[in-house]
Amino acid sequence: MVTDREPGATPGPDSRAGWSRRARILVEPLFTHRIDLAVLAGISLASAAAALAQPVVVNIIVGDVSNGQGVGPLAWLLPALFLMGALLRSVEEYRLQSMAEDVVLAVRRRLVEHVLRLRIAEFDQHRTGDLVARLTADAGAIRNALVHGLSSALSGTFVFVGALIGMLIVDPLLLVVTVAVITGATLAVLAFAGRVSRASAAVQSLVGRVAAMLTRSLDALRTVRAANATERETTALVAQCEDSHAAGLRLARALALIAPASTVTIQVCAVAIIGVGGLRVAAGQLSVADLATFLLLLFFLLVPLTQAFGSISAVGTAVGAAGRIAEILDLPLENGRPPVQRDPVPRGPGSDDIAVAFDDVHFSYPGAMSDGQMATRPSGPAALCGISFDLPRGTRLAIVGPSGAGKTTVLSLLERFYELDRGVIRVDGVDIRQFDHRELRSRIGYVEQGAPVLAGTLRDNLLLASPHMSDDECEAALDAVGLGALRSRGTYWLDLDVGERGITLSGGERQRLALARALLGRPPILLLDESTSSLDSRSEKFVGRAVSRATTGCTVIIVAHRLATVVDSDAILVLDEGRAVAYGTHDDLLKTTALYRQLAEHQLIASFA
Repeated sequence: MVTDREPGATPGPDSRAGWSRRARILVEPLFTHRIDLAVLAGISLASAAAALAQPVVVNIIVGDVSNGQGVGPLAWLLPALFLMGALLRSVEEYRLQSMAEDVVLAVRRRLVEHVLRLRIAEFDQHRTGDLVARLTADAGAIRNALVHGLSSALSGTFVFVGALIGMLIVDPLLLVVTVAVITGATLAVLAFAGRVSRASAAVQSLVGRVAAMLTRSLDALRTVRAANATERETTALVAQCEDSHAAGLRLARALALIAPASTVTIQVCAVAIIGVGGLRVAAGQLSVADLATFLLLLFFLLVPLTQAFGSISAVGTAVGAAGRIAEILDLPLENGRPPVQRDPVPRGPGSDDIAVAFDDVHFSYPGAMSDGQMATRPSGPAALCGISFDLPRGTRLAIVGPSGAGKTTVLSLLERFYELDRGVIRVDGVDIRQFDHRELRSRIGYVEQGAPVLAGTLRDNLLLASPHMSDDECEAALDAVGLGALRSRGTYWLDLDVGERGITLSGGERQRLALARALLGRPPILLLDESTSSLDSRSEKFVGRAVSRATTGCTVIIVAHRLATVVDSDAILVLDEGRAVAYGTHDDLLKTTALYRQLAEHQLIASFA
């Protein structure tokens, strides 16, 4: 079950993102729509004029009827004003909705561009489902606030101000009574607005945690079923839903205190105006026509006020959503900024001989602080301590060692998924920190542990890193790793849908597909992290020969547990608890290194036999 604050949880409603930061998230996109806002303001002004002209026409008609002059031709003007106002409001609503969609698109684009460029360490600490919730639900909350808030701010403001001016002209005393009632109601609503904002932020945070936990369970659904953990996962997820429900009830209670405000305001205003106005009509201080006009103006005054009260919830939710979005946008990127095009880094001195060099490399994984945010400094035991080696160009290095020795960490640091604590890693004689991340990775092919496969077709997966390769080249890559049998599955094989996470493929087929994807781009450096662990010995030998042919002249680093993979390497690096225990050939290490002999006897010998 998810605890109150577990690693990977994102901050709750008490966000660090200040009010100014939240305001920028809400307001900045509007500046790109200045022309649309000006057009909307013009339409709103015309709509307000059509609405406010109606009480004037009613005043004239009632006055003429009171004087015995009949209705007259102005009676036709009133329905025309109704129709004009309806058309203007329709155009205003469409443009408002359209602009709100554009703003949400801009927010989501900014989030997507930022999230996909976050440091890998941030994904170690933040739950995927919560990130998805911020991209979808929180961005949608901003849209709702724009629709409701801007509607009140534009047309409502013009109508509100116009009605106030008209009421002042008709009868200042009745206006004073109206303002007194409205002021009291507004102050009462504002007193609860902060509570609504906080409650909305809490609901959004808990909804994000529900999404995160559901994503976790669905991603490992087969494991959950096989472990008979369905009931436990269901109980934990239901508990999170209940927490979200409780937060929703707190929000409902806060809104329940605001909801009657508009109704009570209308009722009190109407009673007060009819009572005071009736007395003034009876005293001859106000005409019936003026009282009717004032009541119509009161209606036009209260409609935008009611809309403003109703938008409190949407705006409060948007404020909380903006805070959650700001938290993500404040997380550091890999490059500290979006990547830009620049000239390639030239090879450094001595790069003709040495493809990869580690020089006294130290690294510890960042830990989590108490609030779930990533610590800026390393914490915990070191993952690598003083690792140094030189790998000549075109050679193959195998990295072996017990579980947790730091084998995968070596590959992760070479890919710059994390930054070093101390030391230098060089590629082609150049410190990798001088490379743009994209340029560095364009020189490296990487097959991860577990061989992830993306939902989509075989072609989609193959072209992920090499989008310009032809179908013939894709087919050759698949044939090279022994996936030619996929031709028999009915459809044109490059269009074969592999399913979510490659579920229609076997574990071995997924590994082969990941290998084909890495080999397709013919990278000068290839990193293989247990890339044949799901293959039987026959398939492993076949794929091994294919990899050897495809990587002729390529520098290869292999993390392996199988001796058949290790013995063919030009050099072997033995790691233990983050330290380099030995470096040499298979035969030399068998003679000189006890740990390697132990690994060969207990971990590797089975596959060799």
